[in-house]
Amino acid sequence: MLEALIGMLLIGIVGLGMSYAAARAVVSQRQLNASEIAITQMRNLLQRYGTALCDDTSLAVITLPPATSLDLTVSCSTASASVNGTSVSDAPSSVTLSATSADGFGGSGTIVVGDLDDDS
Repeated sequence: MLEALIGMLLIGIVGLGMSYAAARAVVSQRQLNASEIAITQMRNLLQRYGTALCDDTSLAVITLPPATSLDLTVSCSTASASVNGTSVSDAPSSVTLSATSADGFGGSGTIVVGDLDDDS
């Protein structure tokens, strides 16, 4: 009788461990899906608006399921150039979008898409 009780206790512990592992896998999958949706939408914004995002940051908004709007941080860098002797200064050269959602993305909770320096 005591052996059966110990056996049932061990089966219960193993069952709880499997349930915990399955729950963690579901949370990881949800965070990965949210990250992929955010990256896709951020890339779309960069392709659609490009350097216009530097002038109008109201365009930098993505929507995560279920209908959660997330404002993005827009970082722009400028460069100076000379074309046929005409100097152009402060022309936008790269745009970087970043989104922060600790609950939605997991890990550090920040996703960055755009032109990054090598030391970033």
